[in-house]
Amino acid sequence: MAVGLDRAAERQVEQAAKVVAQIARADDPVYGINTGFGDLSTVRVPHDELRTLQRNLLRSHAVGIGPPLPEDVVRAILLLRANTLATWSIGACTR
Repeated sequence: MAVGLDRAAERQVEQAAKVVAQIARADDPVYGINTGFGDLSTVRVPHDELRTLQRNLLRSHAVGIGPPLPEDVVRAILLLRANTLATWSIGACTR
């Protein structure tokens, strides 16, 4: 079964990505976008290191235990996550 986001949700995700990119370009510290995490939340990460910051965040959360889940289960989990992200209001992403 093929699944996907409807066009309105795609546009909303694209708009949210633009807002995040705009925040990342600005000088104001915003937790998790251009600062460290946890105890490092007050440390501003230089613009040229933001891509590495986000990649390292994903890597630090990419752990698991036990055998890999079946492909259909993983696809269902990703669909649920995409749906959650697509339903967030763009207003929640603006300052």
